[in-house]
Amino acid sequence: MRKNMLLRAAVGIAAMLLSTTALAYSSFYDTNCSGCHATWPTGTSTCNGCHKHGTHDSGGSINLTATANKASYQPGETVSVTINGGYRTGWVRGVLFDQSGAEIARSPSGSSFPITISAPAPTTSGTYTWQGAWYGNKYDAGGAIFGNWTADTKNTNHGWEKIAVTVVVAGPIAQPKIALQPSSLPFGTVNVGSTATQTAAVQNTGTADLVVSSVARCNGTSTEFTASPATSFTVAPGGSQTVTINYAPIDTTTDSGCFQIASNDPALAVAQLAVSGTGANPLPPPVAVLDVDIGRFSVAPRRADLSRGGTATPKASLVNPGTVGGSVTVQVDGVLTDGAGTTTPVYTATQTVTVAAGATAKVVFPTWTPTLPGTITWTIVVSDQDPDQDTATATTRVVP
Repeated sequence: MRKNMLLRAAVGIAAMLLSTTALAYSSFYDTNCSGCHATWPTGTSTCNGCHKHGTHDSGGSINLTATANKASYQPGETVSVTINGGYRTGWVRGVLFDQSGAEIARSPSGSSFPITISAPAPTTSGTYTWQGAWYGNKYDAGGAIFGNWTADTKNTNHGWEKIAVTVVVAGPIAQPKIALQPSSLPFGTVNVGSTATQTAAVQNTGTADLVVSSVARCNGTSTEFTASPATSFTVAPGGSQTVTINYAPIDTTTDSGCFQIASNDPALAVAQLAVSGTGANPLPPPVAVLDVDIGRFSVAPRRADLSRGGTATPKASLVNPGTVGGSVTVQVDGVLTDGAGTTTPVYTATQTVTVAAGATAKVVFPTWTPTLPGTITWTIVVSDQDPDQDTATATTRVVP
């Protein structure tokens, strides 16, 4: 019996010796912390903020853990890391470091475990090692089971218990993206009974195939608008598909609406192509009329003066630029103005001339012999079916 008692005593002493570095008492606060944290709200000893040691075994594992909320992330997506390592509430600070060791997030002072901290994932795909940390004093470093104690050179007797957490950033997900060029088709005025056509390009500016399942009129859009193709189609990344819109007005009203283009674009399931137009009654076809113009008019001889006893001959060149040929009446009149300003008609002649469509005809009038001095004003007039007045003038001076 004595031997057994001695054995139990030895085991008890050994256990005490082994456990002294793992025990945690509120009095440790008085010894190690109160000098700098005298303003702690309790004003007395506290276990808050200390790493959980062997004495307090009701809190579960004393290991520090850091766990990401997802197995992988998209570039720039929010990463949330949950840090756990004790059961005491208050006066706890969790910190998150990125792959370069730079602090990227921290919890507010006074947080309680578990602590979740968030930061954006790197923008480049790859596997990164971040670290979750619990900030505390150096006396905690040897009193619990942790992985990596790093001293804070800017705050004596303090540092971080750090544990690695893996952050995997996957490449961007390939997705289609629809774009319409243009996004609206104004048809303007279109004659009733006719059809106007315009096109728009359905573009894929994304990185995966764009599957268009339908191109259909929006509710309330007139059936005077139709679209093709009517079946589904696929547009490769960077490609485009032409959609044709026809407008065939049946009356003189203004029509407007849109076409819904449904696709697998996750951001825009239905794109809208706006359309508008107005019907109009067609104008009657133009009536072809005979239109003969004066190309040239002169009186020969064309010298400056004409003496009495000489002769003058009116001549003209007629042009028909239209599509209808025919005969026209051409008249030339001459009026003499003497030195006193008196005007006297001295010449008149009329001819009928036939001019074919697109052709030219020449006409020569009877010769005239002046008998009195003065200035003669010659006027030629062509009478055709065109409402304009085709005239030209020339002058001749008669000297004594």
